[in-house]
Amino acid sequence: MSALMSLERFAVIVDAYGADPRRWPAAERDAAQAFAAADAQAAVLLAEALALDAGLDALPIPEPASAALRRAAMPLPVTARSSRWQELLALLGGWRLALPAMAVSLIVGINVGSRANLGSWTADAATRTETASASGSNTLAAPGFAESLMLDLESSTP
Repeated sequence: MSALMSLERFAVIVDAYGADPRRWPAAERDAAQAFAAADAQAAVLLAEALALDAGLDALPIPEPASAALRRAAMPLPVTARSSRWQELLALLGGWRLALPAMAVSLIVGINVGSRANLGSWTADAATRTETASASGSNTLAAPGFAESLMLDLESSTP
């Protein structure tokens, strides 16, 4: 920057960096010091900045409380959250009782499912599929709840 300094630029430098010329930008330091020595308004701005810096330097720096330091240095506690499954297992007596109970219910479910009479349902579905394809209607191949309900309504109408 040139050796010429304006009052506005000097005020910006002093407001931003304080009254100590060592903190001023190196490229503008010599021009700002020369301007402060030559201009009365610049000298007033520099005196106000010196008073502000002295007041700020006089303030005590608060020491952090020892309890706050301990809390900041301590790791966060890891708490195990129990899920509903863990609560259910505890209610059932733990894995020793819950695992055999689950195995028995699985075996019973497979046994009941394998003995169910699905022959009439599959034959009925095949008959409905053949009827639907012969009539050219857009129905599903295997009747669901809605289709069976519609068939029941059609058969009950006079």
